[in-house]
Amino acid sequence: MASAFKQAWFLFCLLFFTGALHADVIYLKNGKKIECESAWQEGKTVKYKISTGTASIPQSMVEKIEKSSSASSESAAKGQAPVGRIDPLTGERLARFYTDRGMELLQSKDFPKALKQFEKAYGYHSSETTTLNLAIAYYYLKDDWNAENHFNEVLRKNPDNAVALNYLAEMHWRKEELDQAEEYWKRSLSAKEDPGIRTKLQRLAKEREAAAHYNSEESNHFLIRYDGGSVDPSFASAVSAFLEEAYQHLSSQYDVFPPDPFVVIFYPQQQFVNVVDVPVWSGGANDGKIKLPIKGLTTVNPELKRLLLHELSHSFVNLKTLGNSPGWLQEGLAKYWEGERTSLQGKTLLRNLLSTRSLPPLRNLSGSFADANTQTASIFYVESLSFVEYLIARYNFLQLNQLLDLLGKQHSLQDAFEAAYQVSPEEMEKLWRADLSFSPS
Repeated sequence: MASAFKQAWFLFCLLFFTGALHADVIYLKNGKKIECESAWQEGKTVKYKISTGTASIPQSMVEKIEKSSSASSESAAKGQAPVGRIDPLTGERLARFYTDRGMELLQSKDFPKALKQFEKAYGYHSSETTTLNLAIAYYYLKDDWNAENHFNEVLRKNPDNAVALNYLAEMHWRKEELDQAEEYWKRSLSAKEDPGIRTKLQRLAKEREAAAHYNSEESNHFLIRYDGGSVDPSFASAVSAFLEEAYQHLSSQYDVFPPDPFVVIFYPQQQFVNVVDVPVWSGGANDGKIKLPIKGLTTVNPELKRLLLHELSHSFVNLKTLGNSPGWLQEGLAKYWEGERTSLQGKTLLRNLLSTRSLPPLRNLSGSFADANTQTASIFYVESLSFVEYLIARYNFLQLNQLLDLLGKQHSLQDAFEAAYQVSPEEMEKLWRADLSFSPS
């Protein structure tokens, strides 16, 4: 009876105190519209919040913004308690209820739904815990602005919160703000001993030593760091121009517009080896920042363009899927957008492996390829590219984008693939293998 009473009480609270979240709508002058969680104007820019973060468009493109009509919805979206007075004890109980629901969703990596629960918990009781949970959800949704605000709010409540300090360090590290990252990680370590933080500080020390006297080239969407002693500034400017062009193309293809600039770092070859932990066959790295060896380059040649497009594709896919993408999809898309297509030699290799039943199933290519040796990695890349080519040629990129969107909402690969293609990934792989067997060279 007590359990039934509690459930009835919380159901009453849910119905009385909360309302459904309504989307704001931005109407554009070209007749299109953007539905979003919330929208607002800052100067000559209209910013809007979506599940993957905060995006913006010029105010000149906007006809009008239609705000949600529900006051309770707007207050809930801002993490405020809905209209109506409740006593503190009830507020704490409701906060615990929504926190428990949010933690279950966070553990299953359903970050958008977890955020909604944490917003409600925070609205009913703004404690260190509810604020931290809200900040973490924003962090995983790549909404750095809101994440940083709430992590700093946690530190105002408890300056020694090691979790908040670590996340703030990560955010500054991603933006190449190494001094601030070091400060936060040292404070985190002082608050709580953690071997993982010590490892991060050791990595940071290598990066700082390598980049102590690096120059910077900034553009709308990129921060490029390079060794001014070995790279001519005109080369950095040429790289920046190419990356901006690539950004326009890939952002439209992936239909995602990152709120923060990408960081690209060019290292002299030996520094690259010392700083970046990648296999010998790798041409670059992307650990949240694009890291490349210079290798004596003085111009943006075709090889460098391919490498930049490859790593930039990784950045877009990571952002769009919130890191929830299998290795074959990541690498297949990266190879595709760098301009590579499966060669006759590659097709022959795949057919030979298929005929001897040695072609690895795609489920074996779900993780990173970094642990594979040169020969195995070569097979993985050819196989990944071939399958992604098959998906794009037989269907279209719109469906592949739908797959990425669903992965970004933290659906499993199985569920996301079936929703996008109406067949399971295993069934699609069988079709691809059959096509591989019978298609002419």
